[in-house]
Amino acid sequence: RKDDREQKKRAEMYNKLPTIKQILEFIKVGSFSNGGSNENENYFSAKDKALKALLVDTGARAESLLYLNIEDVKDIGEPDFLLITIGRSKSEQGHAFSFISRPYVEKLLALHPNPKPPSPLFLNKNGTRQQYKRTCDKIKVDLEKIGLEFPKRKLLHYFRNMLVSRCSAAGWTDEQLNLYFGWHNGNMKHVYDLSKDSWRKIIQPYRNMLQKEGIQGRRCDKCGTLGYFDFCEQC
Repeated sequence: RKDDREQKKRAEMYNKLPTIKQILEFIKVGSFSNGGSNENENYFSAKDKALKALLVDTGARAESLLYLNIEDVKDIGEPDFLLITIGRSKSEQGHAFSFISRPYVEKLLALHPNPKPPSPLFLNKNGTRQQYKRTCDKIKVDLEKIGLEFPKRKLLHYFRNMLVSRCSAAGWTDEQLNLYFGWHNGNMKHVYDLSKDSWRKIIQPYRNMLQKEGIQGRRCDKCGTLGYFDFCEQC
């Protein structure tokens, strides 16, 4: 009975989430504008999509993503994801996965004005690291553009909570949730315990969740890039 109640609670959480279609639409919508040359506009457009996709994709806290550097994104030879090293977090260094966000992150790296370590991944127009408040304000605008309201007092933890609910609805065990989200005895004050090779235990449950949600990447016939839309982000 306890298991039945838990499953019902997880299902209720999942029903309150944006649909997968809305999530993908949110990533595509553009509201960040930094002006400047066409080169800068291309970089900033790619940056905006990559940041939003990573928020949805990884469950990382926004502060952690904004403090990513170039070297924190690694291609480890897997066909469908990049490995993101989370260094600025409430617990020790860990990892997250970039599945849906992979093509956006790869494009961001290709257009980055200073792609040498330890350059910040997300830059402002003046070359400094992008800050939290500006990111939060702009995310609200993009959610409103697709008819979603930014939850009060959630700030950008909204996306972390979203992924927790998606994983729960997909049937992840408590052990898997604790491992990926870095919880200790269900405490949400910690983030990411996926140190060394422990993250490998979560890869298949994550792939299963995407399959259950109907999210299946397609490779571009022209360039081979893995994407999740009817068009190629690279081409």
